[in-house]
Amino acid sequence: MQNVSMIYPGSTPLMFLPPQEAQIINLATYLHVASTGVLLWDILNNLRNDFKLLFTYKLGVPTLLYFVIRTTLLAYALGRAVLLTSPVADCGRLSATLNGLLIVSVSCSTTFFYLRVVAVYSINKYVTGFFGITWLSTVAMSITFFKAFGAQHIGPTQYCAETVDGHFLLAIVIVLLANDLLVYVAIAFRIYRIFLDYEFEADLKRRVVILLFGASLPVGSKIVLLERSSCSVKHSWWSPFL
Repeated sequence: MQNVSMIYPGSTPLMFLPPQEAQIINLATYLHVASTGVLLWDILNNLRNDFKLLFTYKLGVPTLLYFVIRTTLLAYALGRAVLLTSPVADCGRLSATLNGLLIVSVSCSTTFFYLRVVAVYSINKYVTGFFGITWLSTVAMSITFFKAFGAQHIGPTQYCAETVDGHFLLAIVIVLLANDLLVYVAIAFRIYRIFLDYEFEADLKRRVVILLFGASLPVGSKIVLLERSSCSVKHSWWSPFL
């Protein structure tokens, strides 16, 4: 039967799917569109700061990685919104393109985090070597996005439904989240050890507060610690929904 891009008024391409699967796809679409809206708001809200960062300061590797991450993540979010809501001639090809964007975004993100570890532990070759291995593992695992995600037409329509290989996806999520957690703990512990002398008589509760939130640390170190925490939270938030 020839594919059709139009469906009858009042109907939906999900009518060609089992009810439970249609409900899951419908929910995933709403979540993705909402997350894309938040991402667009975040980009627009920081547009002035990004402009200053690009044209006022020297363009280095971290800055370049930052803009690549922002660009590829936005392109992926908009492209997936098209995949989930609009007629597409070749679902598989569009899905493969989106996987490529996702691989670039995730690889650049983990590279960005690794550079932070190197900056903090530059004199410790064992720590930088260990995190170099975990970084390479995240890059290698991200390539399997091509196996984890796919797409195919829904019935005779030109609308797309995503396919997910749970075995590959679970492995990717575990590796990425483990790397994020290790990087956060390493940076937090390093800063905690450097500036523990500021409150060397602090009790256990106070030391936990310093470790988690940077209390009593100099402003620069507190910014690094809290900003790394926010990066971990953002990465954990965007991964399931985008």
